[in-house]
Amino acid sequence: MELEELFVRFERCCRRNGQGVSFDAASFDDLFDILVHKWEFDVSVTLEDRERLTRAAVFSAARKGPLTHKSFKDVMARAVQEFDASPKKDYRLLASVGVPWGGRTPKVRLDGASIRFLAHRPDQFDLTFIENVTPKPKVLAASRYTHVVVGLKARSPSEAYDVAMRALDFVRACWSFRLNKTRGRQWHSNSNAPLSPIALGPIQTLHYPNGDPAIQRVWFDPFFGSSSESPNVSVKMEDCVDEFARIRKLIARYSFGPDIVNLMVRHVRALDSRDPAAAFLELWSALEHLTGTSKKNNQETVKRGTFIYADGAIETALLEVMRSRRNEFVHSAWRDGASREAASVLNVFVCDLVLFLIRNGRRFGSLAEFQAFLDLSRDESRLSVETRLRQLALRMRSGGRRQRSSAENLNGASAHHLVSNGS
Repeated sequence: MELEELFVRFERCCRRNGQGVSFDAASFDDLFDILVHKWEFDVSVTLEDRERLTRAAVFSAARKGPLTHKSFKDVMARAVQEFDASPKKDYRLLASVGVPWGGRTPKVRLDGASIRFLAHRPDQFDLTFIENVTPKPKVLAASRYTHVVVGLKARSPSEAYDVAMRALDFVRACWSFRLNKTRGRQWHSNSNAPLSPIALGPIQTLHYPNGDPAIQRVWFDPFFGSSSESPNVSVKMEDCVDEFARIRKLIARYSFGPDIVNLMVRHVRALDSRDPAAAFLELWSALEHLTGTSKKNNQETVKRGTFIYADGAIETALLEVMRSRRNEFVHSAWRDGASREAASVLNVFVCDLVLFLIRNGRRFGSLAEFQAFLDLSRDESRLSVETRLRQLALRMRSGGRRQRSSAENLNGASAHHLVSNGS
């Protein structure tokens, strides 16, 4: 649906009276969702801020007169400009991660966020507001988890939460990477523990530096077991810190480093799910994004997802099984006790590809180049032929430019000669 038609429909369901503007609720909700999706925002604007700005602009434009594409665009442009110019406030995200406290840990600075790891939750943070939150989390803290405080500046609470969680999740992704790769298959049909070896704690809250709540909201895991739930692994904090430093140093060398960070954040969030089937589907989505096959046949996902293996026969057959499992999940909502094992198998493929990309990132100019590399033939003779043909094409292109240049010079000289003789 084009935006002009969308606003015609908005205007049809708009009701104006002396008290203001209202809309038919059912029609408005559908049109609003479409508008938020279609309107272009800067990538730094969170979904919650997009919805807030869009809703305010729709009502503001409707109060001024007929709601049209142009009237909305004018109001929205001013709203976005004011939002961009709004001063950033100091925020603190309070969270915890599934690593036993192991002594003093260096502060991590990442993308404007400062992350501190603590043995105990700082006393100044006020959590009494949680008593009035609905729904209410069952568990507020896990005894063996390390506490985290992320400090940053942001234009809104929504932006503060998104930026802080992205920074923390990237740290968790780096910490988890070696552990993810070595854990192999997991078979716990009766367990709701997440696949992630370093999971998030039960709640996250957002505060001002003095500890007061910045927003009356708590983000929480409704399926977190109990306050005595232990971290999934026994791991030393100093090993986690070293792993983060190593991976961060490698990624910083690459022009497409932010793309790798996004991939790793997406990966670790997929592993946070306590529903193995949901984790499997999120891992498959991460694999599609990593291989550049989100809009392709999922057989292409198998082909690219196994290219890095020397022989690849076993891996291809195994990923084909995972592809069939994915289709069963999606098309027939099929579940069984083996979902967790399937998710752990798929996790190994994602880990292998990300690790290969991190180690060989200097060989690629972009994520798209890496994905094109995965699309090459596995057959050595065919690769040799393709290499020879590409080299020939390059020589012809460069040679063709020289030939055209020579021809142009020759034609120019001939024309000058004829003109001179004619005069």
